[in-house]
Amino acid sequence: MAAVGFLLAALLPCAHAEGKTCLAPEHEELPFVQIPSLRKFNRSTIGVLSTSGVCSSPGDVAAEKRLEQSLFEQPSRYGIQSDLEDAFEYVTGEVQTEYQKVEDDDSGTIDTGGKTSWLQRLIKVGECVTEIAVGEIPALAEKGLGRFISGGSMATVLGYLWPSSSSGQYDIWALLLSNVEELVNVSILNYELHEREGDFLSVRRYLTRYSRESTTTERGNDLSVALAKVEDIMTHLTVSTNKYELLPMTIVTATLHCAILRERVNHGKRLFGAVDPSWLYALQSSVAYYQSFFNYTFPLWRDWRRGLIKTTVLEGSRRRRQYSDCSAVVSDRLSNTGNDIHVLNALSESKNWCDDIANMTALRILNEVSASMAIALQPIMYLQRYIPGMEDAEVQVLPAVEYVTVGPYAAVTQDLKDGAADIVDWQWTVNETGTLGPGNITLASAWTGNVIDYFRLSYESGGDETGGTSHAETGYTEMDSVFPERYIHTIQLHFEDVVDTSVKRGGAEIVNMKLFFSDGYNTGTSYGCFNRDDLPYPDCTETRTCCPILPGPYTATVTVSQDPSYKLVGAALGSVYNSGHHYFGYINATFQYAKSSLWSKVNKTFSHNNLTTGQRLKANEALWSYNGLNKLLLSQHGNLAIYDMYDAVTWQTRTTCDDKDGAFLLLQPDGNLVLYCGDTTNALWASNTDVVSMEVGICQVAAIENTGALTIYRIPDLAGVWTSSGPIPVGFGANNLTSPRSLRPGQRLVQRTFYQFDLSFSDGAVELKDWSHGRMLWATSASCTASQDPELKMQSDGNLVLYCSGVATWDTGTADASLETQAGVNTLLLLENGNLAIVNKQQQLTWSSNSKIAYDYFADDYGIYDHQDSD
Repeated sequence: MAAVGFLLAALLPCAHAEGKTCLAPEHEELPFVQIPSLRKFNRSTIGVLSTSGVCSSPGDVAAEKRLEQSLFEQPSRYGIQSDLEDAFEYVTGEVQTEYQKVEDDDSGTIDTGGKTSWLQRLIKVGECVTEIAVGEIPALAEKGLGRFISGGSMATVLGYLWPSSSSGQYDIWALLLSNVEELVNVSILNYELHEREGDFLSVRRYLTRYSRESTTTERGNDLSVALAKVEDIMTHLTVSTNKYELLPMTIVTATLHCAILRERVNHGKRLFGAVDPSWLYALQSSVAYYQSFFNYTFPLWRDWRRGLIKTTVLEGSRRRRQYSDCSAVVSDRLSNTGNDIHVLNALSESKNWCDDIANMTALRILNEVSASMAIALQPIMYLQRYIPGMEDAEVQVLPAVEYVTVGPYAAVTQDLKDGAADIVDWQWTVNETGTLGPGNITLASAWTGNVIDYFRLSYESGGDETGGTSHAETGYTEMDSVFPERYIHTIQLHFEDVVDTSVKRGGAEIVNMKLFFSDGYNTGTSYGCFNRDDLPYPDCTETRTCCPILPGPYTATVTVSQDPSYKLVGAALGSVYNSGHHYFGYINATFQYAKSSLWSKVNKTFSHNNLTTGQRLKANEALWSYNGLNKLLLSQHGNLAIYDMYDAVTWQTRTTCDDKDGAFLLLQPDGNLVLYCGDTTNALWASNTDVVSMEVGICQVAAIENTGALTIYRIPDLAGVWTSSGPIPVGFGANNLTSPRSLRPGQRLVQRTFYQFDLSFSDGAVELKDWSHGRMLWATSASCTASQDPELKMQSDGNLVLYCSGVATWDTGTADASLETQAGVNTLLLLENGNLAIVNKQQQLTWSSNSKIAYDYFADDYGIYDHQDSD
């Protein structure tokens, strides 16, 4: 592969400097062009917030600054695998049982989408290697500075490609083989995987060693060997005579290759002692090469795939001399699926409808699998996100998959449950009055009675595309959708259900239709007859239902990707002739990749990743997470949605606003986050977190996090109040209290390394809570009233005391007068296992709450962990 021939720089000998990998790049390394959130909010601007209203006190301002710093440093996901591997480096004893506990307890927080889709797993790999923030394990006070998590990026990549056997998940290669039966010859792909199995296992072995080795010399060597081996695999895959049948395997390996190259750019200086400019060039060249390679290979694959779809037309019995029956048989030799349609009176000297049906069906199968391959190539289009300096650039769409056509969808082209259908005098026409596109579609209109009689798409250029015949009779309803700023990305169709099986007639009409838009809106049941009482019918009586023609059980989904990745830009619409009327019954749609337009009108001058009480987010404004991977966008039409780095919606309110003043999101003084339309009298959505009156007010911050969640935090204790996904986070804070400091109401200790714990005042008592499982673990046996000025103090004599109005009401009984004259501090620690412990100035463990819930065998050099068995 020419683009990677110069990558031997990866084999430079490692320097002897010691250190950990997977650290944030040092400032003197290769310059990075900052992504939007970091360009607007670097470390020097963190905490520069509005100081008006309920968040104006010095304590609130300082707490907001700590929160922003914490959000900036937050890892993009809960990296359980890298966390555990790092933990094993400083624990002793028997840990396998505890490892299993952590994996079991974490099963609810790990994304499980990858269990069924190799593409979802691959997308997670992309998110991992673009991560710029690195987690840090807090250190004990007496052990000095904390340590960064080591090997995190590569450990997470390995976890998605080759999960541990104990996880019960398939590796990505097994998922790939089970998900691409319609795209490539699985037997050839499987053979190639077996041939390259030793090479892949070698890559896995060296990357595993890289994420675990203790010296930079060892890590540098391991990364270099892994890089050389994956380049050898890629050279073989890209020159293979079966390259188009190996596309899924090549896509995964190319992504892994770029992940390793990105790792070298980020941490090469620590690994090799100096920065080599060719590393960045190698990454850029590889991305450019892969995009060119896949763009060239896609048409070759499509031509090969077309040859596997076979059509046959058979003549049946002759009727009335000039007409005869015929059958259209279509079979796909790759997926072993087919379609068999029998049409009465369809073959004459001038017309063979079965030929049309067979060709339509074969084209539909080819277009559907082509759309699936286009989706598989989407991660490749995002490979540039691995390149420092290009993370914020527009995605370079592969021309081969920029426009994708799906369909034609008609009743006779669909696979039915029994594999066959009979059609009587089925007639269809394709309307040619307008343009097929591509173009900007601005209006969709439908006339609906008991079926969809007429459907029209209007283009910005003034052209129309129509199917069916317009009716103006009583009982028919015109439904219009105007969308100048949004677009259609998915259409769902249902054809007529033939209830009377004695009638050998297939249901060709489209009975109902549902449109899905880029901002989350959909037309619901507006178009067509979904249930028997959906729409008025002119002949409704007590004995006749209002919706006599019902949809069949089979859905035709007209889409490339059921998210806003592709937008509808053109369609050929067709009519079905039935008893003198024309009904809408045919669609052949063209979609365009929509990345370039999705964010074109977003106001990027709103430069923050959060809202503070009293602030609002207006339409066409967005909040950006600090790592740039997630965006919270309020659309022009009032939908609030979170988008990931692939511009896929991960959460949304599904709301609309047609008010001329638009929608806005407001974090209110009462604690509620509310989405309004026009003014504050019309609420569309709310977090329902109001806890005080608007007059009293409470200071809070709503932030889009590096994890992709929208979360509300309370100020000043930085506790989580609400989140858009997953359990409410414990928040942020210190994990220790040193003498002679005190803990007061509104303050707390926090531990979030493995599980999530906090120690705080609750109704005058000091309570230790397990946020991960929603339970209280420990509390002081005495409490104070709010008027008694509660205070939990870590004293210089080593005693932890609860004071109420200056009077001691509870203590740990660990006072030692000799400590008062000694240097150093006594420390109350909230540990990773949920235990509270006091370590005095002499580094002695003097007290424990015995509240640990896991990690029985975790013990550090100082032996401060309690080794008693937990319940």
